Amino acid sequence: MLNALLTTIQSTFALSKSFLLGALLPVVLFALASGAVLRGEQAAFAAWTGQLVGGSATLQGVVAVAVLLAAGYVLSSVAPFLTELLEGKHVPWIAYLLPRTPWENLKRIEEKLNDCQEVLRTLERRPRPGAKPVYLIWEEHLRVSRGFGNRAGASAYAAGSPAAREIAALRGLMAASRTLPLARLQRAVVSLGRELATGNANLAAEQSRLLNRDHGLLLEAITYVRERQRSDQMALYNLRQFSFPYVKRKYGAASPVNVIAPTALGNITRTARSYTLARYGMDLDIFWTRLQRAVQKDEKFYSGLQDSKTQVDFLVALCWLSGLFSIVWGVWLALTSTSLTKFLLVGIAGPALARIFYLLACYAQRVFSDLLRSTVDLFRFDLLTMLHLPLPPGSSEEVAVWTDLRDRMGLDIDTGITYKHPP
Repeated sequence: MLNALLTTIQSTFALSKSFLLGALLPVVLFALASGAVLRGEQAAFAAWTGQLVGGSATLQGVVAVAVLLAAGYVLSSVAPFLTELLEGKHVPWIAYLLPRTPWENLKRIEEKLNDCQEVLRTLERRPRPGAKPVYLIWEEHLRVSRGFGNRAGASAYAAGSPAAREIAALRGLMAASRTLPLARLQRAVVSLGRELATGNANLAAEQSRLLNRDHGLLLEAITYVRERQRSDQMALYNLRQFSFPYVKRKYGAASPVNVIAPTALGNITRTARSYTLARYGMDLDIFWTRLQRAVQKDEKFYSGLQDSKTQVDFLVALCWLSGLFSIVWGVWLALTSTSLTKFLLVGIAGPALARIFYLLACYAQRVFSDLLRSTVDLFRFDLLTMLHLPLPPGSSEEVAVWTDLRDRMGLDIDTGITYKHPP
């Protein structure tokens, strides 16, 4: 009977992967962990689980499965609320228990981003109108200096010279994939320029070969610092964009989406809405349920979107259940058990797992938010077509369209809208 019931449950929920993985599986894992603790403390419970596994307590097994299903359904019903709690909503003090991303983290990213931009501005700055950028001036200085040196005698360049030491330090930083300080790079250019101007780097002597090698390394370092700063600039920009909400000023800096959430998960969740507002003037909070109808036409894409959301729900549920496990069984063991080891294990493992699952939920939410951005990029015009609206010819007109729709649908502001009905 129990096997038949399980088979029926499996076939019934086969189409609801989100329920099975996002709600029922976390409840089952919580029940198994709780059962393991109780089995080691209560002989009667251990005997009952033995009968259940042996198949002699079928009715009780049916009741247990029904309880698990009911618990899973309740968990799936409250999952949005539990996620919002981890985002810092409703109960503010919960945010103090979670890894946070306060203003200081955002400021640190902004400072690093500004540093990258300042380095690039320095390298590409032209000392006067019509002059070459600084990095090209450095390269030309080395080339001209080498031209003077080619008419000189043998080079006295040595590995212990100031220029050689500077270049060796730069080479070490490049090998470690680290940023090159501009001051050190400039000192190397000046020092090696003197060496190139006083010695021939084209001879077969050891000093000339060393000078020629370091000349090539320094040119490589000048290219490296520009490419590295551009790469770091893009990485920092993406980190800010995918971790914190941001809306361009021209689309409304006063929007509440600019308010930083008290938790990492809250900030990551807000990035999708801020992206659509910044690029298209589209408020995802208003249009997401309508947009899903357009996305469902692409079954593969919609399935991937649902799977990504299920991962977030699964990890959020495990985060809460890990905390609940630690509280419930920590208190119970403190009152009834004589095993200090079990108490410490439950008291330490529960919060540690809750933190790990929270951090994994943040990562999964980052992936899901990226899919939301892709969803808007790919399907927003399909939504306009479904709403019988003409497609905008340009980006400015598109912002106006979504703004008018937001005012009409979300803010109950009477805006004039012209429809385009199919023939």
